[in-house]
Amino acid sequence: MRVVERNGVVVPDPSGTLPGRGAWVHPTLVCVEKSISRRAFGRALRVTVALDTEQVLALAEAQFALLREQG
Repeated sequence: MRVVERNGVVVPDPSGTLPGRGAWVHPTLVCVEKSISRRAFGRALRVTVALDTEQVLALAEAQFALLREQG
């Protein structure tokens, strides 16, 4: 999944068309959590401020829950 930074928030970019520097992460809960704990989004997006990753984490959690339901 591609993500971009918008006003200090990491925003999912499913269409890949939002302007600005983007970063890619596997759309799995494990990869997103690991990226957050390692502060990888800030480095990949080349920003020095703390980033709000709530939207990306919520999307990964929703996808994880959907996969669990499908079994």
